[in-house]
Amino acid sequence: MKNTITGSDFINLCKKNNLIGSYIFFDDEDYMKRHCLSLAKKTLLDEDTADFNYIKIDCEDDPAWLMSLRDALETPPMFAERKLIVVRDINIKAADSDEGFWDMLSELEKITDITVILVPAKEGFDTGKLPKAPSALFKKTAKLLTPVSFQRESPARLNAWVAKRFALDKILCDASCAKAIVDYVSPNMTALAGECEKLICYIKSLGENKVLEEYIYKVCVPLKIEGEFDLSNALLDGDYARCIELVFSMKRRKERPEMVYTQIGGYVINMYTVKVFADSGLMKSEIAKKTGIHEYRVGMYLSAIDRRHISSKRLGYLLEKCREADRRIKSTNLDSFEVLENLVYEVCL
Repeated sequence: MKNTITGSDFINLCKKNNLIGSYIFFDDEDYMKRHCLSLAKKTLLDEDTADFNYIKIDCEDDPAWLMSLRDALETPPMFAERKLIVVRDINIKAADSDEGFWDMLSELEKITDITVILVPAKEGFDTGKLPKAPSALFKKTAKLLTPVSFQRESPARLNAWVAKRFALDKILCDASCAKAIVDYVSPNMTALAGECEKLICYIKSLGENKVLEEYIYKVCVPLKIEGEFDLSNALLDGDYARCIELVFSMKRRKERPEMVYTQIGGYVINMYTVKVFADSGLMKSEIAKKTGIHEYRVGMYLSAIDRRHISSKRLGYLLEKCREADRRIKSTNLDSFEVLENLVYEVCL
């Protein structure tokens, strides 16, 4: 089985012009997947011949995608040394029973002038519980393709990325403003990129070269993500029916509960921290300085707490239950959705 690499590792391979073999992209950060696909194209293909040697197959739009892939593999590069084939929205679980598919993938190592990158549909590739318990399908695939993981970036890396994005346009975005943008908008890099572009245009229209916090709240729009903050709020409200509705919606969309636990945990930790400091008599600005949470967010947490009349004891109980559920997910083989449903039952009933 080939070792799993990260998106950053893939970028370094492109920079070193050392992109060898074929790959499968997985996990949730779609922005970085698109960025890496663009880098791969620039690394492998000459601009003059890219139109001939870049093949994109969209499985949702092409029912005969397997035949299209076979045809693309049988055609050598034209007027160049390398060829890139990208297969999007592939359902590898559905293709698992097709020996022809696996036979094609097994031939890839013998083909040195063609690189294939598979980008599975969200519900189309069961990875299991990595890294300790990969699924049989993941193991089978990783024998033939190098897996590339695109997990959500940490807040610190997102903050640095935002600052660098503004620096490309010669606009200063200091650490506090970069953090405020990430906190206010979303940890989703696609949403962040769009809001940064809006801010850049706004600041240039003013003839300025620095991000101010007031600009962030004037121009940017927070991204609403159902299943993460909606579920957090439903748990805080003790709304069992709404929680179950959201859990079933997540199941239908094949969401990963592990990501939701991270969001709920962060949301409740921040709210609990703000509540404890508020109970001790600190003002909003003082809480922001103590915690590093932006003052705007502190105000949002305080409003949510006051509206629900939530005690610190209630928040502490919810936080402990979330941590317990997270431990069960990571240390046992229990079904993730079953653990999530148990959390809802314990908190709401």
